[in-house]
Amino acid sequence: MQNFRKSWGYGDEMLRHCVLLSTSGDAPEGTAAAFAAELRELPAKIPEIQSYTVALDAGIDADRPDANAALAVIAEFATAADYHTYSAHPDHVAVVSKYKPHLSGRSAIQMEA
Repeated sequence: MQNFRKSWGYGDEMLRHCVLLSTSGDAPEGTAAAFAAELRELPAKIPEIQSYTVALDAGIDADRPDANAALAVIAEFATAADYHTYSAHPDHVAVVSKYKPHLSGRSAIQMEA
């Protein structure tokens, strides 16, 4: 992976993974908060995570309730390989699989930190 990154002009900087998640209209009350709580447990289980922020939408766009995602995750990894380890880690996969049926949208980006 490093050779690919370098061939496109990337260096050896940390990798930041940002995800926005939207819950479906029929998701049970508290789904986003429960999802966030389980995601926050992952750094203790996946040592490749260097930094991990999980946050719920602040709800300040009350006049546009569907305009924002319900939940955001910002994670940092030392290498792309560490990100891939996290992405495929059984604990991460289990949490995502549990809540996936209640999601209406996901948008992500991986970038140098």
